[in-house]
Parts: sequence; C-alpha cells; structure tokens
Amino acid sequence: MGGSAILNPEGRYYQHLKSAFEADCEGNYWAEEIMFMERNSRDFVTRIERINDNAEAICNVLQAHLLVKDDLVSGKNFALTLPYVVLAYYWELDWAAGFRHVSGAASH
Repeated sequence: MGGSAILNPEGRYYQHLKSAFEADCEGNYWAEEIMFMERNSRDFVTRIERINDNAEAICNVLQAHLLVKDDLVSGKNFALTLPYVVLAYYWELDWAAGFRHVSGAASH
C-alpha cells in the first residue's frame, strides 16, 4: 500500500513536515508500484471530486436519519462511528441487535 503527500513550501509547518518525511522515508517501492501510482494519479482531481460528491451525499442521508441526529446531539463518543456501522451492516442490523445490550439500538 502506498500513498503520497504534497507539502506547500509556503505552509506554516512545511520545514517540520519535510524534515519528518525525510527522516522516515523509505524508498523501497518496486518499479511496477511506481508506474501504477503514477497512472492512478492522472485522474486524481476527477476522482477526488467524485469522492467528495459521494461523501456529501452520504452525509446528507445520515443527517436525515433520526438515530444519527439523536446521537450527534447527545455528544456521545460513538456518534461519529455509528453512521459507518449503520451503513456497513445495514442489511445485518437485526442480526447485530442480538449482540447488543441496549434493546432497539439496531432498529432501522
């Protein structure tokens, strides 16, 4: 698994981050990995725009869900992970409810 970071030379933490990256960087990519990373970066802007649009759509759906609204208002620590769990296990909520101690927690 690989990734990249772009540092802004005008940024406040540029020198600190650059030094940290230089100290921890391991140049151990295979040539094929570099080729795939370059190829996958060609449409980066388009892919990020699509990811942002999808993330916004998911947020809109979750904000409309009563369970999410209640938990976000209550300020509980699990408020941010709950939407992910609801989406990831939506079709298994009844099954998952059998493992919960709070009745009705997995209702949809």
